Amino acid sequence: MAFREVAKIEDLAYNVKYFGQITIGVVVFIVLCKHSVSEFLEIFTSAHCNIINLKHSLEVVSYGLGISAGIEMAYMLFTPGPDEAVEPVILGLSSTLLFILSSLDFEKTNFVHFSILILSIGALIGGLFYIKDRFI
Repeated sequence: MAFREVAKIEDLAYNVKYFGQITIGVVVFIVLCKHSVSEFLEIFTSAHCNIINLKHSLEVVSYGLGISAGIEMAYMLFTPGPDEAVEPVILGLSSTLLFILSSLDFEKTNFVHFSILILSIGALIGGLFYIKDRFI
């Protein structure tokens, strides 16, 4: 394949990635707005005071980040170097962290193990950001 054809394929892959991630962002935003409005209406219309349930919001954002990480990883296959591989891993770890937080059952959780897990994932994300800024 000629260099120009490869460049066209890479540009097309970038445009598909960009459009896909914008679509995911818009869908997540709409779902979060709908959820927020229904939560606030429930608080104001009920006789007792509820605490806003953030678990659903964290779960929605974690799914969005997970799908976005998959799109980013697929885009990496169309680029020449491995420098694109760090961002999808950061997105995937962030998605995992938010999903774990959204599925937390406070009554059954061993907080020592949970804290070690969260700190480990946070350290991994921080390390990946360091690697990205320092070496890529």
